[in-house]
Amino acid sequence: MKFILILSFIFIQLNLHASVQLIGMDGWIAEVEINKTAFKKKPILFLTYNDKITNIEFFLEDTNHYQVKLNLPDGYYDYLIKDSEKNILEKGKLDLIPPFTINIKEIASDHIGVTAQAKSLEFIDAYLYLSNEMLTNQKVLFTQQKNAFDFFHLASGTLYTLECKAKNYLERKEFKTLLKNIALNKPVTGTFTKLPESKFVDDSSPVISRINDGKINWLSGMAASGEVNANEQYVFINLLKQSNLKEVKVYWHAYYNPLKYSFYFSLDGTNWNTIERSTNQWMKKIAPDNTPVIVDHLETNMSAQYIGIIIKKGEKIKNSLSLKNYLELLEIEAYE
Repeated sequence: MKFILILSFIFIQLNLHASVQLIGMDGWIAEVEINKTAFKKKPILFLTYNDKITNIEFFLEDTNHYQVKLNLPDGYYDYLIKDSEKNILEKGKLDLIPPFTINIKEIASDHIGVTAQAKSLEFIDAYLYLSNEMLTNQKVLFTQQKNAFDFFHLASGTLYTLECKAKNYLERKEFKTLLKNIALNKPVTGTFTKLPESKFVDDSSPVISRINDGKINWLSGMAASGEVNANEQYVFINLLKQSNLKEVKVYWHAYYNPLKYSFYFSLDGTNWNTIERSTNQWMKKIAPDNTPVIVDHLETNMSAQYIGIIIKKGEKIKNSLSLKNYLELLEIEAYE
């Protein structure tokens, strides 16, 4: 009798009427395959559960293949598949623990840094795509400790897709590289060559070089102009190459700024184009050193090698001290 029972058990196991396969793709997908001859009435019930969470799906379509997005926390689950007459077609267990996780920890204008954590010793294939075209790939070995890898030589201001695969699991992340400030430390000339008479100002570097040194602070990154009522005030930067500028940012001290000025750009330094700017286009912000600034953000698509600003002689300005008729400029940035 015992022998017959064992045979019966084996027979049932070999004639299951459904199967479930897990696919990991930015979360888990259960692919459910059902033998149509095993049931007569729909719907089919797909129940996923553990001691805390229950997830129920009803299959109504006239097909034997279904995909279910399992929007469940990581963990271990049981599943049960029944037809409308409560016949059990299949039951089993699901392991919803990703074999690895990835995190983009650093995004620059030309590279990204990625960290990953794996459950166990794991080879992960990492692919980088641009507009669905694979650019490069690398195989990385991860252990239970955090590991890191990088992709270099990327285009600035560009949307990429990072795809990491191991076994039947795939994780995908989109990211956009930062725009590159090509005005940084380029040759600069102009009338912003002075500093306020203050014991707090750091005078250790040439004043004019502070305009595009990457420091948005008052102590060591600010340059003051000459007297606006006496002469025209200006700054010009040579980018050293013809560039397609996507945006330009000009940072003024909130208490010493022009009410309007002209932005100039040129390919050859001889023929110039002009954009007029005024205070109603600017944003108020606080610099990292708590200096109040206003930022003029020009979103543009211009080709230029030379850029600059001019404030006309006698132009009205905002200044906290009426006897000090000068401007304070913290930074000019140009992004491609």
